[in-house]
Amino acid sequence: MSPLERYRFCRDCPPTLVGGPIGKLILYHLCARSNKHGEVVTSYHRIAQDEGVSRSAVARAVKRLRDIGLISIRRKFKSANHYTLQFEGYLHMIQEMTRVKSIRETQSSVTASNYFESTRETIN
Repeated sequence: MSPLERYRFCRDCPPTLVGGPIGKLILYHLCARSNKHGEVVTSYHRIAQDEGVSRSAVARAVKRLRDIGLISIRRKFKSANHYTLQFEGYLHMIQEMTRVKSIRETQSSVTASNYFESTRETIN
């Protein structure tokens, strides 16, 4: 998965899937710091400091992301953790959500243009 696809996944992923807004923030952080293979080496303390949240909030969000399978963690004693982003299993779900979102946007723009056309005809 390319970095652009990872960012799109983070953008389109519903907060309820990743444990709320903090989970989504941590997911964005991991995406931003990942290499081309989706690997990140960082600590809870560093994430908390960069994002302005508590270390315990980071720990809860990371646990949630691990539990649902979006990341895997290789822990090192007294060292930074090694995270690997694993979005492939969720990619089909996000693609479907994006497709439905674009259909809704198309339908609402058609409805809005129909409304404005009918309003314009009424005024003339």
